[in-house]
Amino acid sequence: MKKPVKWRLPEMITGLYLALLATVFLLSFSGYTTLPVTKQSFFYAICGGYLIVTAAVLLEGMLVGLFSPRDLWNKIKPASPVQGAMLLYMAVTFLSAAFSAYPQAAWLGGSRGEGALTIAIYCLCFFFVAKFARLKGVLIYLFGGALTLFSVLSVIQLLGYNPLGLFPEGYNFYDAGRAYSGAYLGTLGNVDLVASFLCVAIPVLWIYLLRGKEKQRFLLLIPLGLALYVLVKMNVMAGFVGILGGAVLSVPFAVPLPKKGRILYWCGLAGCAVGGVVLLYAVTPSGGMLRQIHEILHGNVSVYFGSGRCYIWKNVLSRLPEHLLLGAGPDTLAYADIQPFQRYDEALEMTIKAYVDTAHNEYLNVLYHQGIFAFLLYLAGLISALLRWIKAAPRNAGAAVCGGAVIAYAVQAFFGISQFITAPFFWAALGLLEHYCSIQSTDT
Repeated sequence: MKKPVKWRLPEMITGLYLALLATVFLLSFSGYTTLPVTKQSFFYAICGGYLIVTAAVLLEGMLVGLFSPRDLWNKIKPASPVQGAMLLYMAVTFLSAAFSAYPQAAWLGGSRGEGALTIAIYCLCFFFVAKFARLKGVLIYLFGGALTLFSVLSVIQLLGYNPLGLFPEGYNFYDAGRAYSGAYLGTLGNVDLVASFLCVAIPVLWIYLLRGKEKQRFLLLIPLGLALYVLVKMNVMAGFVGILGGAVLSVPFAVPLPKKGRILYWCGLAGCAVGGVVLLYAVTPSGGMLRQIHEILHGNVSVYFGSGRCYIWKNVLSRLPEHLLLGAGPDTLAYADIQPFQRYDEALEMTIKAYVDTAHNEYLNVLYHQGIFAFLLYLAGLISALLRWIKAAPRNAGAAVCGGAVIAYAVQAFFGISQFITAPFFWAALGLLEHYCSIQSTDT
């Protein structure tokens, strides 16, 4: 048979997986008290099922002689530093779990459900998508339609209503922090997770609007506008930082600019950054994140900055030397004996207590849980992917779109949480970026 036929079935399965992720997984729901359990079931069914079915199809193809073991190895062997780094990252994560003092949580997941098994599913889904993605243009419109439904539901909730009964009876979005801890929205739950998802979704849409060719792509303005409205109204700072920071870094490659234009852009951006720092140092903002940055520039750092993130980071950093090489094991921070973070909310006239089971910084989270080797491998893989994006994006629209999503997520990850509810979208975008960087076509 001709070579393309050999891989047609795994390519079709990969296309189906991406379609299910963009629609069924995103829109699956239950009440917020049970949503993590519901999403975990769909995660194992869709992401885990994709891996099992693809592996079975590849094994069958080899057994019936559709391709030889050598053909299969040539197809699936790591073909870039990104792929090699992420597979090694998975292997070191297994070592971390094997030597953890909390094996059950390390392998199967603790409070966040992100043990070594979950991380392996992330990495292998990324790897298979990179190898077998052959996309049809309809996928982005399926995603746009699902995002529209997600955003409409979120907008209705932001208006104070409770469609689908996701909040307990008698409550709504604005009871957050008063009747219950945390804030919840849409079919993803916690607004921090919604922000991380939107940091993948919004760049996909705005860059595709710039780089796509068909006229109907302007229909994507509908989900884009709705998603931006949700981002603004739910007011999660990590989402703002991710979207704005990702957009600023993506512009020279999404447009794309000529070499001279890129140089002028980066010089102008550097000048604005320096000017902004000087202004924040000299002027005292009235409050919010800008006031906190002003205080940090003057050497005044409070553990309450960043909604308590400074307190969490300080405590996690102090415990790194205890498990520096292989970490404490995936998803075991809840056992680190960090005192719950407490702050008094004057508006609510109550003390808010939050237990620490994640570093609220994905990079620090990897460093604590899986150790320095996994951290360096993960960072190397991510940086390598972004370097490939910089090179490929000017000539390849697909790379521009997926790289914009990856860089926005990577920026918000400095303040975000990784969990199976939203992480699969990032790993799919990373796999698609790898796919597009390996081809010459400019199609998306």
